[in-house]
Amino acid sequence: MVGIGAIRAIQAALLFLSFSVLVAVPSFAAAQNLLLNGDLSAGSGGTPEHWRITSGARPGSYRWSHVQGAPTLEIATVKAYSRDIYCRQAVTLAQPGWYYLRAEVKTEDSSTRSATIWGSTKAAIRIWGPRWMAVAIQSNRNWAPMEAFFKVGNANETVQIGCGLRAMSAGRAFFRNLRLNRISGSPPPGSRELKISQISYRWVSDREMSALGGVELALSPPEESLLSDVLNFHVVVEVFVVLVTLTYLDWRYSNDASGRDTLRKFFQDRDVRKSAVVAVFICLTLLGTWLVARVEYLPGFGFYVVERHAVSGDEPHYLVMINSLLFNHDLQLQTLYDDVERGGPEGGVIASERRLHGDIILERHTIVVNQVTGHRAMGTMKNRNPEAEFAPSPDVYEIPVHPAGFPMLMALAVAPMQPRAREVEPDVGFILMLVAWLGIVATYLVGRQVGMGRGWSMLAASMLFAASPWLAYSRSYFAESTIGLALILGLWALVSDLPILAALAAAAAAIMKPGFALVGAGFLVEEVREKRWKDAIKIGLVLGLPALEILASNFWLHRRFLVLSLEPSFQLRQLVDTLVDPAEGLLLYAPWTIFGFLACARAFPSLSEDSRLARTMALPLFLFLIVLGSIGFGAGWCYGPRYWVAFLPWLALGTVEAMRRAGRYQRALCAVLVLFGVAIAIPGALRYPQLFHKPVLDAWRGLH
Repeated sequence: MVGIGAIRAIQAALLFLSFSVLVAVPSFAAAQNLLLNGDLSAGSGGTPEHWRITSGARPGSYRWSHVQGAPTLEIATVKAYSRDIYCRQAVTLAQPGWYYLRAEVKTEDSSTRSATIWGSTKAAIRIWGPRWMAVAIQSNRNWAPMEAFFKVGNANETVQIGCGLRAMSAGRAFFRNLRLNRISGSPPPGSRELKISQISYRWVSDREMSALGGVELALSPPEESLLSDVLNFHVVVEVFVVLVTLTYLDWRYSNDASGRDTLRKFFQDRDVRKSAVVAVFICLTLLGTWLVARVEYLPGFGFYVVERHAVSGDEPHYLVMINSLLFNHDLQLQTLYDDVERGGPEGGVIASERRLHGDIILERHTIVVNQVTGHRAMGTMKNRNPEAEFAPSPDVYEIPVHPAGFPMLMALAVAPMQPRAREVEPDVGFILMLVAWLGIVATYLVGRQVGMGRGWSMLAASMLFAASPWLAYSRSYFAESTIGLALILGLWALVSDLPILAALAAAAAAIMKPGFALVGAGFLVEEVREKRWKDAIKIGLVLGLPALEILASNFWLHRRFLVLSLEPSFQLRQLVDTLVDPAEGLLLYAPWTIFGFLACARAFPSLSEDSRLARTMALPLFLFLIVLGSIGFGAGWCYGPRYWVAFLPWLALGTVEAMRRAGRYQRALCAVLVLFGVAIAIPGALRYPQLFHKPVLDAWRGLH
């Protein structure tokens, strides 16, 4: 009887325990699955019904199959690049409260070695709300359930349920039997609850979602790997040649390289080791510049490896001009813009793909010309002039409103590669990346030319590379970094007493943007001040050539020699905004430049040889500052102080020149400002397309 009583007691306890579990764990298993085709059984054409893959997913990145009779969705990444791919569907949740999401998942890594280095592949379930997002991840080699609970606060809220993977190397994630149910009450203790209420919408803004769409359009092919690109045999050889060349150039600044035994001295001098360290440093800046042009970071989504591509603003319009010069050999752009509106590649991959999906028409930055009457219609950037004289006809064509110098230079640089239309954009991006890096090299060499030691010159190059918007503009399709290279080369030529080369460099900058004619004028005035009469005459004669070119171009385009579309009205507020505007002020993005300005201001009255570098920079810088304070354009409607980017190499050298003579406290303050510049420059470069005309601290929003 005792045994029977014990058995009955156990049975009663089990019954009570079962009842408790039923009370504690809501009975959602038998509830209706809110996901359509959650078992993935229906579908056609390789895609399960009611599910859609992430836009821009490459072929081979997903597969719907029936492995051993069980419908399965496979998401894969083929090479080592950080890319999130999701298969998702939208669900409207009728009632607020808790919901239960379940799937059976397993993951595979390409190899044990890659998993050890990069981390294992993780299956991911992502939930998007209108103003929030949450992700659950799990990694397991065998099929296992993946469960999560999340809570919504509003009725009839539409969410996106997606299944995908997160991987830094090649890997695959498998999904089957997905369920979504509403539960009554709260989740069981110890279950996985997604704290979606803690995720702020500020980093899932419309601009960032637009940037996500742009990233997906510009993704690199799955078979491409950054690591394999770097370790390519030809790249290794080329970097080795660059390394030796930079070592030799730096060594020459510290040693007498005259005579026939120069090479013997080079290979026997122990000082070569120091120059080799400098060369390694400069090659590392090349690696960093190259990576910035290929990697983009979106908060909440991760890192993406992308092809070099134009983003927004004037960038696609420069591409249209370059394509016209390469393939039509002229600047009549009407057919090129027509091609872009039909989804052609001439305006870049983003403009092309969005147009193919009926999204955005690229506004025409053109002037309409009637070749019969010779009349020009201005102000046609958005729409054609409504007059019948400028209606589409064989006698009417369109020319660009932008100066032709920069597109002509890029077309000449790209032409030897013989690109097809779809290859022009990445090829131009590669050239612009190299141009930005050469600006860093030139900054270092100018420092050495004027007598700075290796450490000070490396500091100037480092500030330009990692503590200023120069890094972000190494991935842009604007002319500023190219103009900056011309200006730093002009400065090098002038301090090296090569006035003709200095004038040619200043002329190149002016042809790309007429406003930089101030640099050539400043060079000329400075040579006159120093009574270098022969050099001043040479500069004046050389600068006359681009002046004639600009006058002739204006007459051809506008039937006037001088075209002043701006109405200067100098205001102190505009000058202040140029320096400290929250979205584009120079002193917020590169605050250390204040020391460069001060060094130039102190050096300007002096005629001593020691102050020649800062004195040479002073007049063009302050003339440019006054002009920016007069036209009311601010510092550049783009990312940060675009119009100042070309002068950043000068300001880096001026700041270092000031620090060489500064006291302890000034150097400490400058170091703090440089660190602030680094904190803005690096995330700003990785998020460049998302930050057009955004406050400086937006580079960090969403990263915590």
